[in-house]
Amino acid sequence: IFNIKMAYSKKRKEDFKGGIDIISPSYISGWVFSKSVNFNEVRLILNQNLIASTKINEVREDVSKLIDSECSPGFSINLSPINKDLIKDNNKISIVAISIDGQHCRDLKLIENPKFTLNKLEKLLKSDLLGLDGHFDGITQDGLLHGWAARPNQSESAQIWLRSENNEAIKISCNQLHGGLTNSKFDANSGFILDSNYLENSWIDQKVWFTFDEAGEYKIPQIDLIKIPKRNLNINEQDTISNKLINDKPAHLSEKYRNIEILN
Repeated sequence: IFNIKMAYSKKRKEDFKGGIDIISPSYISGWVFSKSVNFNEVRLILNQNLIASTKINEVREDVSKLIDSECSPGFSINLSPINKDLIKDNNKISIVAISIDGQHCRDLKLIENPKFTLNKLEKLLKSDLLGLDGHFDGITQDGLLHGWAARPNQSESAQIWLRSENNEAIKISCNQLHGGLTNSKFDANSGFILDSNYLENSWIDQKVWFTFDEAGEYKIPQIDLIKIPKRNLNINEQDTISNKLINDKPAHLSEKYRNIEILN
C-alpha cells in the first residue's frame, strides 16, 4: 500500500460515460468512456491509500454498441489480495477513473443504483465474503445444476445459496470435484452439484440463480438464464431436498459430475 495524492484537476463531465456494473466478493467490474479524455486506469482508494487498481482495456461489445465506438472500455479490479482487516469504521473509500496524464479523475458509481455505491463497497470490504469467487456453469440435460465457489489457495468449503423469486433459498456446500479447477489456484474439490429432480414442485419452471451470501446481495456469475425443467425422474415428496441433506447424493451423481463439460 502506498499513499497517493487525491488532488486532480480539470474534471470534465460533458462527455464522460460509464460506471460500475458489478460489485462482487472477488472483483469490481464496469466501463469508462470519454471522447475528450484518455482514461486508462481505475483505482480503489482507502483513506488516500491505493489498495487495488487495474487498466481500462477490456473489450465490451455491449458497450461499444451502446456508445457506437470501437474501443476497449471495460475494467475489472481483483479484490482477492485485499486484507479485510485494513478496513475499519469511518474509512473514506472511493473508486475512481484516472486519465493517462493524471490530470483528470472521475468518481465511479454503480450504474443501476449510484447512491448505494460506497455503502455496498464498504460493507463488502469488511465482510467475510471478500475474496470469494465462483461460477454457475449451468444445467445438464438430465437436470443437474453445477458450478463452483471458493477462495484462492484455501481448502475450506464455501457455502452458497440457490434462489428463485418464489421459494426459500437452499444452502449448499461447495465440496464436489470440479474438473475445471484442476491445476488452478482454487481447490479442485470446490464444485457444487444439485439434482433439480429433487427440488419441490414449486421450483419447476422457475428462473434460478446462486448467491455467495444468505441475504442474496451477491449473485454468482452465470452466462445463461436457467429455469428448472420438469422432472426426469419419479420422485416421492419425502425424497425431495427439504427432507434430505443436499450433499447426501448417490455416488452415481458425483461420477456424472466429473464428466460434465465445464463451460468457463
